[in-house]
Amino acid sequence: MRAREDRYERHEAASKPQPWIVLKMVVFITLGLIGYAAYVYVALLVLPMIQRRRGAEASRETGIGLLVGFAVLWLWTLWAYVVVVVTPPGYAKDYVQKTGKPKLPQSPAFSAPRHTIGGPSYEDMQAMLVTPQPQIPATTIPRPSAVERTTSVMTVKSISMQSGRSKSNGTTSGIKFDSGEMMNGNPSTEEAREAESSYSENEQPNGESRASLSLRGILNEDVEAQVAKPSETSGGWAKWLFCCCWWMDSGDVAKPRTYIARRPPTTPVLEPLHRYCDKDGFLKPYRAHHCRNCGTCVLKYDHHCPWIGQCVGARNHKFFLNFCQAAFFCTAYIIGTMVPYTVKGFTERGADVNPQQLVIVALSALFALFTFSLTVTHIYMIMLGQTTVENMQIQTMKRREDGQLGKAFKWWEFRGKRQMLKEWNREWGSLDKEGNIWWIGGRRREWEAVMGKNMLGWILPIGKSPNDGLDYPVNPRFEPSSGRWRRRDEWPEELR
Repeated sequence: MRAREDRYERHEAASKPQPWIVLKMVVFITLGLIGYAAYVYVALLVLPMIQRRRGAEASRETGIGLLVGFAVLWLWTLWAYVVVVVTPPGYAKDYVQKTGKPKLPQSPAFSAPRHTIGGPSYEDMQAMLVTPQPQIPATTIPRPSAVERTTSVMTVKSISMQSGRSKSNGTTSGIKFDSGEMMNGNPSTEEAREAESSYSENEQPNGESRASLSLRGILNEDVEAQVAKPSETSGGWAKWLFCCCWWMDSGDVAKPRTYIARRPPTTPVLEPLHRYCDKDGFLKPYRAHHCRNCGTCVLKYDHHCPWIGQCVGARNHKFFLNFCQAAFFCTAYIIGTMVPYTVKGFTERGADVNPQQLVIVALSALFALFTFSLTVTHIYMIMLGQTTVENMQIQTMKRREDGQLGKAFKWWEFRGKRQMLKEWNREWGSLDKEGNIWWIGGRRREWEAVMGKNMLGWILPIGKSPNDGLDYPVNPRFEPSSGRWRRRDEWPEELR
């Protein structure tokens, strides 16, 4: 409730950027730490060696060599940091004019055709809780007798009703499997009508439409296992026999006994209504997001970094990675060279060790771990054509699918989970690549789209990113107008 209040009810406060001193305070702290590290390393460790002072921890030649290596890495770090601080990420307000908010379509909400992939997306379910829905007669919702394996799902509730009705009529199980597809027991017309009427009465007890079901009901029905397994209607021996057969089956050829449909979000992210920024009052370019700290929309928004006093976006993403690389090598050099001589100073007689050297070693270890993780993470995401925000969205969907597989399969059926995921990827593609709307294909292409083609610019803060942050090609596996993910059989022929 507090998060909802901060997001919606405090609109005016959220649209204002933080004070300049608050945004830039950490920049001065970081510059102070860089200068303090140089003071301790040069004045307290290297200079006594060069001047051959009493208590120096190494010879003059060693001190000169350490100083040269440190100076190169320290200047590289300082240069990269200054460049990333003074280079703005690119703000949409400098290139986009203010416009009125696009109007909602006149047709009833959620009446537009969607991919039949097992129900509405989480975004639509959230909106259904707060948007009045038109009353739709139950008879207008067809109840097919056959559910396609790759296009729809059947809830546990409806399955239990139909299988129970079949058993009461003296027939066998109401569900059978045929070539990986789930089929009803081919009931007669009377039974089909009765089942459809029972479905409408039981799932809509208050006469409401399906679109107005509560979020809890939708989650409980659609996230559970969608198809009954043989082990659910058999005894203990049948369960063990089923598990043994499942284990001995071929993992690459056999199709999973239990099928649940992948349900990617169906929000039309490219439509103007979903790209309009209420705070700035204009239509955001592709991949632009509003930063609450800066109080405006940032081109190709990655994240807000307090260490550089601004956001990481299209114009400075390259320089941010350059700084992370330089900072890691510099701090690693400080640790690798200072620790042995500091330890030597504590163990040998006559050596003079300043406690400030221990402070710099501890700070260097902290920043080395921090910048190394940032470097590896951003290299990985750049090669996949993702920003931090986009990667979080994909990870959220992965966790949601893990939860679906965890409820559809037992804990020991990890092979079935793996086969189900392979089936999803054969039908839709992988989430990290084909499921990324901004993936252009190829790690080298994605890398050069951010870091440029000059290999020297991959580590030094020179040049700039080839893209200006205003225009990005859409993955052809998505609908170009709405941005909805399509199945593999709907992709262009050359991409299938």
